[in-house]
Formats: sequence, C-alpha cells, structure tokens
Amino acid sequence: MRRRAEFFYQELDILRVLHQEIRRDLLLESRKHCATKLLCEIPSIGPIRAALMIALIQTPHRFRTKRQLWTYSGLGIETHDSAEYGYVSVKRLSEVPGLGVDSAQQIIAEVGAMAATFPRDKNLVSWVGACPGDEESAGVSRSHRSPKGNRNMRRLLNQCASAAVKLTVFSSSSTGAYCRAWDTIKQSGPSPISSAA
Repeated sequence: MRRRAEFFYQELDILRVLHQEIRRDLLLESRKHCATKLLCEIPSIGPIRAALMIALIQTPHRFRTKRQLWTYSGLGIETHDSAEYGYVSVKRLSEVPGLGVDSAQQIIAEVGAMAATFPRDKNLVSWVGACPGDEESAGVSRSHRSPKGNRNMRRLLNQCASAAVKLTVFSSSSTGAYCRAWDTIKQSGPSPISSAA
C-alpha cells in the first residue's frame, strides 16, 4: 500500500510540471492571435479562457450570425414557454400503457405538471384515496376502508388501469392466437357458407 502511494505521488509531481509546461505553451500560442487581447478585455475572461475560446471557436467566420456564435459558445439566451413544458409532460405521461392524451391532460390538470404539492408518492396515493385505511384502537383493527380522496382522479386511474390490463392481455397472449387463426382461415380458402350462398 505504501509503495502504491509513492507511485501516485511521483505521477502527481510529473503531472504538475507537465501542467505548467502546457499552460505556458497554450499562452504562447494564443498570443499569436490578435483576438486574444480583445477577449481579455471582457470581464471574467483571462488569458487562459481566451486561449481556450480561440482553440474551440477557431474562426468566427464559420457562423453566419452573432446569435449562432453565442449559442455555440454557451452564451445564447434560451427561451421556454410554460405551455411547452406542459406539452412535454403530457407527451411523457401518455406513453404509459393505458393512458392516452386526454387522460394525461386530466391527471396533469388535477395534480399539476410537477406534482410539487406532494413531497412523496405516498402523499399522492393518499390524496387520491387509493391506499387502504388502517383504523386501529388498542391493537385491534377496526376498518381497512380506503379514504374518500379525490373522486375524479380515482375514477380516471381505475379506467386507465382497466385499459392497461386489456391492452397487455390482448398484446401479449392473444395476439399470437388471433394471428394463427387468421392465417388458418386465409390458407383454407373461402368458407363453405360463403360458397353455398
């Protein structure tokens, strides 16, 4: 263990010397460009940052507008709409099996896009009324009835759950059976009922 630590310290000493040499070479190379002085006049941009910007951007003429240069450099202004965020939330939520766009919009309308009101998932489940109640007195269980909760959300989630069950049952087990039956019907030719008529 001690021998390994000695090797690491030796590597660290070599890297410190190499770091100083590379820094010196970087500054020498950046001074060849006339843009270095202009960039160093900008507050919070020193010679090292100016050298890195010159190395990354190379030439500003590769950008058609100033805005493209700012965006590439990470200095561009980003704008977002609150409606855009809601659309992304609806799109992500509607990808859950059993949920469509309408049900996703209803859930977001009830709970909110971030569900920030509920610090944990247990709080949301309790608010919906989907968790079993636990009424005890002196160690004796009296009732396991669920709380009333939000009637609209509970109805919506029950509908989505039944749609998801139907969707998974149809897509997993019976799809193969339906396809085999359809292939058998197609290969056997016209049915005797249709040929007799």
